[in-house]
Amino acid sequence: MCSVFGLIDFKNHLTRKEKRKILNALAVACEERGTDASGVSYCTNGRLRTYKKPVPARYMHFDFPEDVKVVLGHTRFTTQGEAAYNPNNHPFPGLAGKKNFSLAHNGILTNDRVLKRTWDLPKTKIMTDSYVAVQILEQMGSVDTASLKTLAELLEGSFVLTVLTEDNVLYLVRGNNPCSVYYFPDKDCFLYASTSKLLDSALKQVTFMGMPQKVSFELGEIIAFTEDRAIERST
Repeated sequence: MCSVFGLIDFKNHLTRKEKRKILNALAVACEERGTDASGVSYCTNGRLRTYKKPVPARYMHFDFPEDVKVVLGHTRFTTQGEAAYNPNNHPFPGLAGKKNFSLAHNGILTNDRVLKRTWDLPKTKIMTDSYVAVQILEQMGSVDTASLKTLAELLEGSFVLTVLTEDNVLYLVRGNNPCSVYYFPDKDCFLYASTSKLLDSALKQVTFMGMPQKVSFELGEIIAFTEDRAIERST
């Protein structure tokens, strides 16, 4: 049991201080689902950065440059691959074609070994089941709705996938694990986490956000958040 979490603020209505407070509150709330490791990915100055450690989120004290508009986060409860070896932890960096991306997964994949064989994936020291999703996207050579749909339909087990690309597009892919998304009209931004309970817990610490609206996100859906703040949906 892990948790995904994150923020989408394409209009930069939040200050750097507000983003820092929101993301740290979210990360600490998400410790309820995992304390073995914590990490985030974000784009700054046109580059994708990942920061993760094998420690609970409350010790991370996440901070972000002023230009950061999207943050992808994860708190980990270890099921496969020791957290002490940091490459086993989420988010995972990848390169599909010429595009860098970062992926975090909540759930347990049961056919990762089969996929490694059938896709002839390269051997790696990373032992986490989730990493097979990164390797398959790399072999496909692209990260978009079509490739993520193909990937999701290959996976067996339980999952929610979150993927951030270097051009600041965030994809949420919901299998049979929960994921909740809130929109905040007062700030024109979005927050997401594995459950509404986790979002509500974090919001008790960040009362400046105003009242949220719950965004529909059903099992089998893919949501893409793009730079113009449009929500694109697929299944």
